[in-house]
Amino acid sequence: MCKPTPNDLDVEILIDDPCCKLSAETLQARLACLIRRYVHQRSARVAGSVVRHFTGLYLHPSLRGQPEQQEALRLAARHWSRLAAQSRLAGVA
Repeated sequence: MCKPTPNDLDVEILIDDPCCKLSAETLQARLACLIRRYVHQRSARVAGSVVRHFTGLYLHPSLRGQPEQQEALRLAARHWSRLAAQSRLAGVA
């Protein structure tokens, strides 16, 4: 169960390295928290953070050799990118 705190869900977190310094498990846990947060607070910033985390996950070294999983994550990142764009157009920070 995710017990979010402000530090855990800092939507300004940027994943600098495309392969990410975070473990795949940490990325998955953060994604779950961020998606739950988006359900309650539809925000372009939260959706953008979801995109960055999905991207970090599908590029993660632990998923090399799993093309189906990588493709599913890439498509999820694309979907969330559209949600972020829609939120920005609607003026939802």
